[in-house]
Amino acid sequence: MSDSERKKRAHTLYLAGNPAEFSAALREARIDLPALLDALLVPGAEYGLVLGGSIPERTGTSVSDVDLLVLINSSQALRDVASSLGAYPVKWLYQNRNFTSNWAVLYVEGIELNFEIKVNPDIRLAGGAQVLLNKNSNEVSNENVDHLRFLSRLSGGWALQNVALVDLWKRYYEIDRLRQKRMISEFSLAAKELEDMQAAIGGAPGLSAMLGIYVVTKLMKALLASHDYFSPGVKWLRKVEQLISSGPAQSASLLRQGRDLLFPSPQADREAQLAYFQQVLAYSREVERQLAQDPAVKMVIGWFNEAFDTLNR
Repeated sequence: MSDSERKKRAHTLYLAGNPAEFSAALREARIDLPALLDALLVPGAEYGLVLGGSIPERTGTSVSDVDLLVLINSSQALRDVASSLGAYPVKWLYQNRNFTSNWAVLYVEGIELNFEIKVNPDIRLAGGAQVLLNKNSNEVSNENVDHLRFLSRLSGGWALQNVALVDLWKRYYEIDRLRQKRMISEFSLAAKELEDMQAAIGGAPGLSAMLGIYVVTKLMKALLASHDYFSPGVKWLRKVEQLISSGPAQSASLLRQGRDLLFPSPQADREAQLAYFQQVLAYSREVERQLAQDPAVKMVIGWFNEAFDTLNR
């Protein structure tokens, strides 16, 4: 892929507010998505298509990538790996038919398209009937970053093709429970590190502050999860700014507090480290009260209150 082929150009796709607007914007940008999929998949292949990432999350910009999930139940639905899709050179990050994920990247009219092709033979539509087979609990609960990114896109993305099949994938991966799972997971990681943060006061320079930043990050991500934002990517502060500007008042206030705590002043002595710890601890308790409005989350948080003395002080 030459430098000219990779050169990005500004676009307006990120302004789309729903699948219909996105499809219209694709046509305006002269991107023929059905033709690209015809070049990617064998004729007659059954697939679901989801637009994930920053565009449906409403955190995109004029140079955002277009992140697409292609959901199939057999690697045989893929054509033989080629160096191009139609007229466009393609770079394969994975190109093994035995993989459950294959990645293809190409540039069309200066816009980067990322195809994540997911294969799960246990999910299919058969004669209009929905079929779920042999659910793998380890796969559903996987905490791998790539898997979390996939779940985030499946959860918050826009179904562009075969809504029934996309919904079946959501059932398989228990997307309806993802909010509570992520709220609990992020909060638990924060609670565990609070004790280490306290123990680090007066120790290695910068360690207590670094742990505090980690704790605040996890608490803020738990709050974001309560608003159905689960992306493990590094641009999550864009979503924070969005919710501060237009989200519910209580969440906006807590996220604003968290953002301030993310960037502490240099802490040259033990007293400064202790003061920052007290701020982070107080913030943890406020976030805890907010998350506990969900009964299921409240029950698990109650266990953490018993397990970690720091939260009870």
